[in-house]
Amino acid sequence: MIPLTEIAFGEVKISHRIGEKGKRGIIVLNISQKCPLKCIYCYSSSTIGGKELDKEGINIIVREIEKISPRLVIISGGEPLLYSHIDYLLQELSKRRVRIVISSNGMFINNENIKLLKNYNIDYVGVSLDIPSQEDSKIRIGSSFYKIVETIRILTHNSIETGIRMTLTWTSMYTIENMLKLCRKYDVHRLCIYHLVPSGRGLETYKKLKPPPEVETIFLIHLLKILREYRNIDVLTVTEPSDYIVISLLSSRSKKELEEKIERFSKRSRCNAGKSILSIYPDLSVYPCQFDNKNKLGDLRERSLTDLIHEEYEYCRGCKLWEYCRGCRLRLRDNIDEDCTLMALYRLVRTERVIVEDWKKRFLKETFEDVRKVDS
Repeated sequence: MIPLTEIAFGEVKISHRIGEKGKRGIIVLNISQKCPLKCIYCYSSSTIGGKELDKEGINIIVREIEKISPRLVIISGGEPLLYSHIDYLLQELSKRRVRIVISSNGMFINNENIKLLKNYNIDYVGVSLDIPSQEDSKIRIGSSFYKIVETIRILTHNSIETGIRMTLTWTSMYTIENMLKLCRKYDVHRLCIYHLVPSGRGLETYKKLKPPPEVETIFLIHLLKILREYRNIDVLTVTEPSDYIVISLLSSRSKKELEEKIERFSKRSRCNAGKSILSIYPDLSVYPCQFDNKNKLGDLRERSLTDLIHEEYEYCRGCKLWEYCRGCRLRLRDNIDEDCTLMALYRLVRTERVIVEDWKKRFLKETFEDVRKVDS
């Protein structure tokens, strides 16, 4: 995750409190593919009759989690609050003092099951919302904006740290300022903006929904400007590691400051799929991250998590900053032929559609001087 607010302004509200420093890695449990919503880009292709992790699977997972002691476990899906064994899973994880985050569609948290979340001291709940109005239901089919707002109220009223998870599409990008206003109004201190990935139902809708890199980069430039008014909100982007270099460059006043930011935020911002993050599906298949459900690493019935953690990356076309950001492993492996936001920024600057200081121009030119495709 790329901590935009912290990179640009050195301020952070809650991100450092999620998880525990000094421990390694994040485990994502896609415990269920059961969800009545029909989000048109859903990476797990969840449906109302989707598969679920059984109790035996829970026992296998918690034994593996004990071995590696991750700093955080993210419970995702499908919809975790519809999972048949959610109480048992939370109980077993809590026994092992695991810090827990829940990723929810926001439709099924209520005044009854909120007690379950409080009982197990859930660190944080991320609620999905792409558009801060009823228009949201056109993308997240079956959702209700008013119900999601009520869910946010319930969570914050019960002192559970709450964030909004927004997927960046042609439609949602134009609502960013209204989304930040909603965060401020309902005391939400974290907004995670996910670049669309070609996975699940997103394979079919990727090209239609995803703005091209130049447009996403202009979105970042606009976001950086308006964030000055919303510094009390942790804004992060996900699944486009180069965002952190773009924001570092745009917010730096000197090359020295830029180099310090690139070095400082690299470990937190670069793609760590398969190394410090792993994803487990209901059939106990293990993948490099929750969005990559095609490049299977192994099966927990046959191999241990410790054996499956490994480092393997595809290289971006000669970029001199690759070692810092490492690109998106899923896009690189699938040969998605598109530029990252950093290369898009170079194109925009080179054609004078974006104006920056001379030293920033030189930095971009030096970064991509070995990338022949830039000029094609």
